[in-house]
Amino acid sequence: MVGAIHIRDLLPSEVSTGLKRSVAIARALAANPEAVLYDEPTTMVDPIMARRLGDLIVTLKTQLKLTSLVVTHEMRLAEKLADHIIFLDRARVIFSGTVAEMERSSEPVVRNFLELDRFDMRALLSRKEPDYRIVA
Repeated sequence: MVGAIHIRDLLPSEVSTGLKRSVAIARALAANPEAVLYDEPTTMVDPIMARRLGDLIVTLKTQLKLTSLVVTHEMRLAEKLADHIIFLDRARVIFSGTVAEMERSSEPVVRNFLELDRFDMRALLSRKEPDYRIVA
């Protein structure tokens, strides 16, 4: 179910971080839980594996009707998974609501977080630098 059958004969040292996360999810599912807590599930994995893990969490949520509690700093993942978002700052809830409500939030920390998370490095790198000339 988690797409890890092909690694069954490998040693842990031979398995990528992303596949280790999939195995950890499978281990959690073996207990037949009503809910699963994911703590930073896409940290330290490449973007392709991050997408796969996000897709897996969505699949488990919908097919198995599992409650999923996901702790993440990655807003794209939160937006993909969340029915409800709780935003913490210094151990204090500063926002609670839907993704759409968060988008409209006027809370400065939330606004700043969203803007920085959506910062597109490609746009910055593709900008033409000014042509500086030294005139003597």
